[in-house]
Amino acid sequence: METLRLFVSLELPQLFRSEIEMLRREALAGEHHDAIRTLPPANLHLTLKFLGDTETARLDDLGSTLRAVAAQAQPMPVRLSGGGCFPHARRPRVYWAGLESLDTPGIADLQAGLGARLEALGFPPDDKPFHPHVTLGYARKGAAPAAARAAAEALGEFRGPPIGAEAVLETLALKQSTLTPSGAVHEAITTVRLGAES
Repeated sequence: METLRLFVSLELPQLFRSEIEMLRREALAGEHHDAIRTLPPANLHLTLKFLGDTETARLDDLGSTLRAVAAQAQPMPVRLSGGGCFPHARRPRVYWAGLESLDTPGIADLQAGLGARLEALGFPPDDKPFHPHVTLGYARKGAAPAAARAAAEALGEFRGPPIGAEAVLETLALKQSTLTPSGAVHEAITTVRLGAES
């Protein structure tokens, strides 16, 4: 059975992606920037659920699920609220920019509703708490631990522009991630506007 590596995301407006890229450049402009393998701006998004290798026969059900979830939500105003890393600054692996909902219900409610519907389809629940963020990059293999930690600290302490930049997220997407030697390539399979009738 053919499978695709899939995830569900909230898409970011082009201007907002540019502002996040500006945050990354300004926060990580020091000598430690070589410690990070950054993502191209086109790959910036907010992951709601990573599905992993999924049979193509399930695409119709997943599309219906996205439409049902989107119909019960509304476009979401958000702002950039700082940066950090996972799992922690002493041994960073993932560098991220935080997002904060400016409205209620917000991103976390959307993610919980999506997760419940996907569990009904047989997808397991996440084993970690949801933290709305946009991945900026990953610790580069072979990077000096001190440089990786310095980058994490610089990102966590950054308070300059465009922290506070705002945007409205209005597109839910089912996307395929294809791993290549130069990094992952993302392609939308299904997109639906929040608030659209299913």
